[in-house]
Amino acid sequence: MAPNPRIPRALAWLLLAPLLSGVASAGCSDCNRGDEPAVHTDRPAVELNAACAEPLYGDPHLEALYDVLAAGEPAMLTADVDALLEAGPTLIPLLDQARTVSATSIPRVAREVVLADAWGAAARLQRSAVSNPARESLTHALGALMRHLAIEPDEAQQGHHPPPAALVIVPAEDGWTEFDTEHSVLTHERVFGLRRVFRIFVRGDHEARALVSQLIAIDSNGEAYLTSIVGEIEMLELDADGPTGARVWRLDRRHLGCGDVMLEEESEVQRIPDIGADGFILDLPAPESLATMPCARCHEDADAFSLPTTRTAVADRLTPLLVRAGRDAQAISLVSGVPASAQ
Repeated sequence: MAPNPRIPRALAWLLLAPLLSGVASAGCSDCNRGDEPAVHTDRPAVELNAACAEPLYGDPHLEALYDVLAAGEPAMLTADVDALLEAGPTLIPLLDQARTVSATSIPRVAREVVLADAWGAAARLQRSAVSNPARESLTHALGALMRHLAIEPDEAQQGHHPPPAALVIVPAEDGWTEFDTEHSVLTHERVFGLRRVFRIFVRGDHEARALVSQLIAIDSNGEAYLTSIVGEIEMLELDADGPTGARVWRLDRRHLGCGDVMLEEESEVQRIPDIGADGFILDLPAPESLATMPCARCHEDADAFSLPTTRTAVADRLTPLLVRAGRDAQAISLVSGVPASAQ
């Protein structure tokens, strides 16, 4: 499958980084060291639907936002704040035009993805050491688009259910079980600024482990909720000595205009984690094939990251994360606390 020019294939991901914040620095201290390749486990690919004929993100005005590049990638998704600021004069008029689109005419999943992308860009700007009118203007425009796209609280998904598309990849009938961890925040969640949660799935007796990222959105009252959208899935096959195979999937944004959450399997990796993060745990000089097992650079053995535990319910960890995410969004004035329809 040819790469989408708006979402470069170089921004694929892999379960390379330590799962938990307590082992991040030690686990990846040698991540850029060359290691001997391991055996890749071939498994059937997930079928994709036919290409969506609708505009990306459901409307040409939303699609145009991702045509603005910064540091060679969509400005809305770049971790390079300086490059994002340079793109501001081009991006702001497009953000204003995007707010002329009827939010109710856009598929819900497209609304939530664009909102999450705008939130990420604004959050990175607000954490920047630079404070000037250009930054404030761009942050304001991003926040205004968030308010425009936000759904009403009674429309938000209730509970802590995993994304349905993920359960196709890690189905219970194949022995997959969701586990929790004794750590309150995972490393992957930190690099997304708590705008995504990562759920841990284990197959059998830890013969395989997977991380499933799930996008968070903000409703019109400024409350955070879990969407039904998968950001990425990162999977490792393991034996007693460590990883023996890896597979990765990411959200196929080309289907959002049709309201579908589809996943695209990747064959190579360059950056860890996915697009939209605030930084990268691993940034390789060039893309590397998953068949060479670059994950062995961080996950050298089966104990390269803390084992999950079922001592606490998954919801007990995710609930406070959502509260913190909502507070973070409100702290940088991205939401006003009143319904978008009243703006």
